[in-house]
Amino acid sequence: MGSGPGSPFNQATRLFQHAARFAESRHAAKAKGKAGVGIYSFNTMHAYINAFGNFLKYARSEFGVRLAGQVEPHMAEQYLRHCAEKDVAMGTLGKIASAINKADAVMKDIGWRAREAPPLLTAGAGRHGDPKPTPFTPEEAQAIVERLRLGCDPRFAQLAMVLRYAGLRLREAVSLRVGAISERGGRIELAAGDGTKNGKPRVVAVLSLPGREFFQALREGSQAHPDGRVFRDRRTLARAYERELRRACRALGIAHSRTHDLRSLWANETHERLMEMGATERQARQEVSQMLGHGRLAVLRHYLVADK
Repeated sequence: MGSGPGSPFNQATRLFQHAARFAESRHAAKAKGKAGVGIYSFNTMHAYINAFGNFLKYARSEFGVRLAGQVEPHMAEQYLRHCAEKDVAMGTLGKIASAINKADAVMKDIGWRAREAPPLLTAGAGRHGDPKPTPFTPEEAQAIVERLRLGCDPRFAQLAMVLRYAGLRLREAVSLRVGAISERGGRIELAAGDGTKNGKPRVVAVLSLPGREFFQALREGSQAHPDGRVFRDRRTLARAYERELRRACRALGIAHSRTHDLRSLWANETHERLMEMGATERQARQEVSQMLGHGRLAVLRHYLVADK
């Protein structure tokens, strides 16, 4: 991102410096109707700079936006969804939303955004509103894999298929051990050192026939790797994959390109298969939640379309 005058955090700092009112009373400003663009605490200003700077960093990476005044509502909505999918606490989501709302007000006040521009976030976003899950469709997932296969690195297509058929997090997929895959490809056993959240081991069932065939072939093709991992040269693999995924989605005309959208597709398909196999709604939800690596069923609202 760089550290020049146009970097995300530099822009966030300059923006909120316009709103600094440390020597003034917020109560007095509210009485005058001017509190909306003021910041009356250094700690609050620091928190806003950090939160909005991270949003600008995301907008630059995901959408190519380089100036704060160019961000649009759909970018803010997608960023909140991105944070929610990473299991950010609801209170933290509210703080992120507050920072974006404050930035929106200040940008309109100083001319970085037009005053008549729509708000970056709708009322309640980040506090009581839940971001709507937007999984890739099976057809989109297949098109993405085929597009990634056209590139120079076959690992990108393989990573996409690991996410698509086992619902792993990207860091878990990148760290996948050959020994974690069962011989017939129907089971993935993640241990504490496999990049799982909080180091918690878990087991993922691969229920689809294409998924089992893929993992069986992936295991057999990785047996000779001396470190016992499926993917080699892993240090920069996740970042490179995310970049190629965005390029593939842009080329295919797919409006979103989050790595979690393959994970969400797996969650929806697995929930449906479990129900078809005779599980009750609650049993299916518990199974999917556990295989995703979540302890709370409420988190499924970020994955299951049926929850909306």
